[in-house]
Amino acid sequence: MLEHSSELALVQSLYVNSMRCPPSASSAGVPVRNEDLGSLSNGSNSSKMNGSMENLDTPDHDSIKMFVGQIPRSWTETELKELFEPYGAVHQINILRDRTATPPQSKGCCFVTFYTRKAALEAQNALHNIKTLTGMHHPIQMKPADSEKTNAVEDRKLFIGMVTKKYGENEVRMMFSAFGQIEECRILRGPDGLSRGCAFITFSTRAQAANAIKTMHHSQTMEVLYPLAPISHPSPVPLCSLLHPCG
Repeated sequence: MLEHSSELALVQSLYVNSMRCPPSASSAGVPVRNEDLGSLSNGSNSSKMNGSMENLDTPDHDSIKMFVGQIPRSWTETELKELFEPYGAVHQINILRDRTATPPQSKGCCFVTFYTRKAALEAQNALHNIKTLTGMHHPIQMKPADSEKTNAVEDRKLFIGMVTKKYGENEVRMMFSAFGQIEECRILRGPDGLSRGCAFITFSTRAQAANAIKTMHHSQTMEVLYPLAPISHPSPVPLCSLLHPCG
């Protein structure tokens, strides 16, 4: 009777275990690949390649949605994820596309949301105006999306006229850096690459832009050369005489 009870207990144990753990592929003589295990462990995540890549779990409450410009139009979400992941886990990537084209074509910009605010800021510090991707002529532009800010871009972006054509972006930045953080500075150039004597500057806040206008508008002069003018010497004109918001 004792022997029979032991056999019965063994059968019951095998039955219970079989219900808990389905037979593995390796027990049947089929090798299990690492990527198969990875796909099982990541089963809670979902990827969509029709314009966005998104994981189902939720990012931190203070995470930042970033706008990223100056990316190759040929890039997909996969290449973008490889670009961003060194700075932290990526929750969502959404490429902006021209839906009037068939098939829809990338506009060369996207939105990316990291799981943490820290990762987003580290990516911005490492990429914005620093890294230029292959095939692009200008560095990556990366900044918080407008939806993340209380002040719209058009209220913070200024057009600056009557700037000497000798100045580049660095010189213009230095002129206006005293008024606050400058997110973007761009000299308008002709097809020959030469300055047209005007620029755009985007400040971090509306108040900084307003202060720049109040202080600089019609306040200084600099020498601007007019190639078609009947005079042969530089003429002083008011600096930023056309400085105003772009909105």
